[in-house]
Amino acid sequence: MKQAINTKGTVIVAGFPGVGKTWCVNNIGKYKMLDSDSSEFSWLYNEKKEKTDVRNPDFPENYIHHILENLGKYDVIFVSSHDVVRKALENNSIPYVLVFPEDTKDNKLHYISGYMKRGSSEAFCSLIYDNWTNWIQEMKMETWPVQYILGSEDEPAKQNLYAVLDDIVDVNKDYTDVKE
Repeated sequence: MKQAINTKGTVIVAGFPGVGKTWCVNNIGKYKMLDSDSSEFSWLYNEKKEKTDVRNPDFPENYIHHILENLGKYDVIFVSSHDVVRKALENNSIPYVLVFPEDTKDNKLHYISGYMKRGSSEAFCSLIYDNWTNWIQEMKMETWPVQYILGSEDEPAKQNLYAVLDDIVDVNKDYTDVKE
């Protein structure tokens, strides 16, 4: 097994859309947290700082660089759970926690409803709806990250990131200072 890098006391959390990353940053003062939106790195922007429909050829390397630059500055960095980001984290030996919902019909409907309430586009909602089971099953198969599955039948009270954040930080702080 490869050696993880030293994350300088920062816990990196890759969270499925809608688990509560932004909510935690905006509502919990207990930890210093960064909500690192991958869309700022995965798309090119024009001279007016407006997002274009052209993918950034430097993604995900530019995103990984951003994460590495912020190690030690935050207790928690929330990052995207996209497959290319997860693979890049692993390829760079960056330990992370993967948080995603259990694959149930109730969870699927709950999350889609949440996306609509927060104003996500119909295209985004359809993308998640159509890929829900495949993406969650892919996440369950991963062996590099520590996994937290929300809303499982075993622990139904753990429905969102807020419910497990203390546990994630407490447990994973032990693994953030790996000797290089």
